[in-house]
Amino acid sequence: MPQVDTIKRQDLVAANALAAENAAAAQSASAQLGAEAHAEDLVAKSLAMPIEMAIAEIISESTGPLIEDLRESVRLAIGKQNLLKASLQVVIGIANGAGPLEAMKPTFNLMGDLAERLRTAAAPTVEETGADRAAWESLAARLRTDALAELEI
Repeated sequence: MPQVDTIKRQDLVAANALAAENAAAAQSASAQLGAEAHAEDLVAKSLAMPIEMAIAEIISESTGPLIEDLRESVRLAIGKQNLLKASLQVVIGIANGAGPLEAMKPTFNLMGDLAERLRTAAAPTVEETGADRAAWESLAARLRTDALAELEI
């Protein structure tokens, strides 16, 4: 029968107990860290919506000066457009009332040319460009990390 080394056996039992105790402590610490990480993740996620709402509010407020500039530009453009339309109405009146049709043919041609030039001078409808949207998307992205970011156009 083999002889049992009781001292070595006791050392191994003690080492095994210590390893089991360390493993249990590590698992407990790991679980605690996991719980803390989860709690911090919940806090971060709970802040995401208010941050996005604040970004939307900042973007909305940033449009104020652009809207005022647009209003002024449109007011000036409409004033010019009305003045030009009035000039066409005067030319139409002259073409229709100054003499016989054949004699006024050059004036009617002039009237048609003026009407075409006015039609082509109107601002065309422009589709949204990717660059315009990119400027606002860039502002939103920068606001997520820099509360003082501003629109760059």
